[in-house]
Amino acid sequence: MIRKLRSIVARGILLLVVVAGLGFGFMAAAMGVIVGALLLLGFRLALSADAATVRWGSSDKDAPVEGSAQPNPMAI
Repeated sequence: MIRKLRSIVARGILLLVVVAGLGFGFMAAAMGVIVGALLLLGFRLALSADAATVRWGSSDKDAPVEGSAQPNPMAI
C-alpha cells in the first residue's frame, strides 16, 4: 500500500497514522493492566479489612446471647 503512494508527504502521513494507532493501542493496554492491578489491590485490601474484624480463636460461646443485657452504645 505504501508503494502506491508516490508523495513523500502522503507516505509520512500514513506512517504517522499507523504509529499513532499503535501508540494508542499500547497505551490502552497499559491502562488496562494498571486498572486491573488497582482492582486486585482494592479487593485484597477489602479482604484483609474483613479478616481484621474476625477474632481468631473465638467460638460461639463468646457471642452475646439474644435477650441478654447488653449496654446500648446509643443510650444517653
